[in-house]
Amino acid sequence: MQKNRQNNNSSRILIRSVNWLGDAVMTLPALSLIRRTLPKAHIFLVVPQKLTDLWVGQPYADTLLSFDPGWSLFSGARLIRMARARSALILPNSPRSAMELWLSRIPIRVGYRAKWRRAFLSHAIDAAADYTPMRKRTAAEVKHLVKNPTEIENISYSPAAHHIYHYVHLACNFLESLGVTPELPVDLTPHFKISPEKQKELIDIFGIDESSAASPLMGVNAGAEYGPAKRWPLDYFARTMVALSEENNVRWLLFGGHSDRAMANELRARCRSLYPGIVIYQLTGRTSLSELVPLANLCEIFLTNDTGPMHVAAAAGTTVLTPFLSTSPELTCPGSPLDDKLHPNRHILLRASETRCSPCFLKQCPIDFSCAREISPEVVISAIRNRLSRTESDR
Repeated sequence: MQKNRQNNNSSRILIRSVNWLGDAVMTLPALSLIRRTLPKAHIFLVVPQKLTDLWVGQPYADTLLSFDPGWSLFSGARLIRMARARSALILPNSPRSAMELWLSRIPIRVGYRAKWRRAFLSHAIDAAADYTPMRKRTAAEVKHLVKNPTEIENISYSPAAHHIYHYVHLACNFLESLGVTPELPVDLTPHFKISPEKQKELIDIFGIDESSAASPLMGVNAGAEYGPAKRWPLDYFARTMVALSEENNVRWLLFGGHSDRAMANELRARCRSLYPGIVIYQLTGRTSLSELVPLANLCEIFLTNDTGPMHVAAAAGTTVLTPFLSTSPELTCPGSPLDDKLHPNRHILLRASETRCSPCFLKQCPIDFSCAREISPEVVISAIRNRLSRTESDR
């Protein structure tokens, strides 16, 4: 590793974080790279208020600066100016995030080149040469593909398209702007620090019984803030949970945010109507993001849609099972894009490979949600039972 040539610019670093939970988790390898490369730097992490708690107790920043997305552009710039930083990494692609850093008068401002941003950046970075941007289909295109299957366009994404690489590429360019050549680790898997003391405290608070090794504990997250096209049907979740509870004695931790409480209550009611003896710990809307990490770590498997808690559970060290419907694991799979090589079979990622229009990346399905129907409860139940039996044989 080369010695830093601009110590005054690297002693106080500001990083403007992203606005969504899943994206925040996927920035962890980039933040870890900066922390490891510049261990003596004081790192300020600017985060939206809704995500502040995620970073509490984690080693990626020395100071958290929390902002309200409703603040004015100048209020955001004033908050950033408090850090008195000489260099800044801008992870979001929005024009506003670049303008805030420009108004804060930080000399070195590194971010991706995009429309309306170039004038506000000191270093405008191009995407990696093999980067493939996400292409969202239109509703009309989806309908056309379904009616005309011979005209299907197969959209493929390179490994560099994964968001983790996208953020790491930007972090490397940021460090190089400070005169440092970083050494990239082979494994770019996001990791959260787990506090055993906090975990034990939460077990006691929620009355989670850990005494029975013959009764697996699993997590479930049936929501997805992005939109219904990401959500595996609620009835499918219920049928899966009941089948595994009846025959495999599985107990469930039910996760979600405050906005998911009505859906979670409905899911629990459906499960109990099918199998009154099912054990469900209702945690929806009752946990903070920092509490989600150690609680997810308790689970053998975390059944979830492609959403923020999926990434949190994977970074907490838990095996994730996700039905990918409108989205693609090439872009947002949990863990590292190289997990198949570095950590074979860590996660269970199910794809609607026969559905012609998937992935479409739309929030609402404009047709019949056939990608969800393709991944049936029986497919998920079989995948989980196979994993449980393999885990049992490894013990």
